[in-house]
Amino acid sequence: GSDCAPRFNTYGLKDWPLDCLVLMQYTGLKDKHGVEIYEDDIIKYQVGPNEFYDAVVYSDVHGMFRVGPFNFSVLLKSSIEIIGNIHKNPDLI
Repeated sequence: GSDCAPRFNTYGLKDWPLDCLVLMQYTGLKDKHGVEIYEDDIIKYQVGPNEFYDAVVYSDVHGMFRVGPFNFSVLLKSSIEIIGNIHKNPDLI
């Protein structure tokens, strides 16, 4: 892999190599703390008495964001909490 450390450009601003950047799409939703939920975030949520940890993914087949086997319409009734993302915290899932 390449070195992903930021470098300072001629204007004194930080630049990162493009191959080190990861774009994540905003879902339009916020967790129970008001934090925006993005694609690839790892969230903790509850369905009935069961607690789950899963990554937010966009399903081209369903045309919506999904978490595990659920779409967000199921999860809106539970208390969703972001606990990380798959890029910085892959060990969480």
